[in-house]
Amino acid sequence: MPAGMNCLVRVWRRTADPDDSVGGAMLTGTVAYSNVVARVTPRRPNMLLLAQGIETPRMFSCRLAPGTLVVMENDEIEVINPMNHQFYGKRLQVLGVTVPGMNPAVGTSELMVDCRHVVTSHA
Repeated sequence: MPAGMNCLVRVWRRTADPDDSVGGAMLTGTVAYSNVVARVTPRRPNMLLLAQGIETPRMFSCRLAPGTLVVMENDEIEVINPMNHQFYGKRLQVLGVTVPGMNPAVGTSELMVDCRHVVTSHA
């Protein structure tokens, strides 16, 4: 793994199926990338929101390599390796992607991705 990277992730592309068998919209997912080298770092919560007693989502910063990946907002990132990673099996929804400023052909380019923890009901 490149220096600073500590896990492998799977990138899910979320798509909306127009209708399911009973006429409702159905969210589905397809694996866009698997075994992507990454580093997942939790961010400190905003103290102003915490002081007001508002529930705040858990926010994360992720570095993904290589920088040539096409990751979009609303994609989901799932930590798949190592199994003892603190976020193993968790899904993080992509809120924003920062494309690297360097040439993508350079082997050291990385994507910076802002995410929030996905909470699913009726899983």
